[in-house]
Amino acid sequence: MHVFFVTVHTNSGGEKMKEKFRPGEQAPKTGDYACYDEQGRCGGTTHLEKGQRFPATQHSGSHYELER
Repeated sequence: MHVFFVTVHTNSGGEKMKEKFRPGEQAPKTGDYACYDEQGRCGGTTHLEKGQRFPATQHSGSHYELER
């Protein structure tokens, strides 16, 4: 028998939060990732294959989230 534990992060409203990735980290899976600045504004999307590194951004504090 195998037992797996999964951590699901939620906000104060109980909604699932998207995982955030920083420039230079490796994409955990293939997909389209949106780049957001510190204020939550989307600066565009990029398609990455699993294992590719997230590209540098123009603003410090930016992150990527998997869109699909």
